[in-house]
Amino acid sequence: MNQIIRILPKNRQTVLFSATQTKEVENLARLSFQKTPKYIDVDDGRTKVTSEGLEQGYCLVPSEKRFILLYGFLKRNLSKKIMVYFSSCNSVKFYSELLRHTKMNCYDIHGKQKQQKRTSTFFDFCKAEEGILLCTNVAARGLDIPNVDWIVQYDAPDQPKEYIQRVGRTARGEGGKGKAPLLLIHEELQFLHYLKAAKVPVKEYVFNEKNLPKIQRVGCPEIII
Repeated sequence: MNQIIRILPKNRQTVLFSATQTKEVENLARLSFQKTPKYIDVDDGRTKVTSEGLEQGYCLVPSEKRFILLYGFLKRNLSKKIMVYFSSCNSVKFYSELLRHTKMNCYDIHGKQKQQKRTSTFFDFCKAEEGILLCTNVAARGLDIPNVDWIVQYDAPDQPKEYIQRVGRTARGEGGKGKAPLLLIHEELQFLHYLKAAKVPVKEYVFNEKNLPKIQRVGCPEIII
């Protein structure tokens, strides 16, 4: 970057655009601008950092019930376009194989895949009118995927900015709508305080075990546990 800037005309206008304001962006600004830049923030005055059309909340779920809850939710929403976030590549691989074993088709994107595979899956999911994409944070930022109805966070993110990036895949554009439930276990409840401090409004969805699908063991035509 230093070499590029050296060959640019000294008399120039420089404009820097960024979706997020990070230390890296600030460092780039200091490097790029000759004078103190004028900062324009489109979010000035907003009381929350997520989209107005986004309905978001959390559900406190026992760890051993999380997949059953997810499975039932996906089963009821097969006509929707859904992204499910996990914390690791191995989780994405495991649960995508498990869902396919139940005859539930799904896409998957994670960091251990080759770039060509990730790109191909991304465009396939973009073109789909309905479908399920299981992914890690590699699909949480900078991707514009049309008409995503639901963002499900099976694993809680490490920090609020990752949460914001994830839910930003839905309710995009003017008038965009979407829903984003976050599944939490009891030990993760502290994360809600960080979301509140980051101006992220979430409401509680009550977990009702009676609404879970009935899961049997080997021989079940739907799922094997």
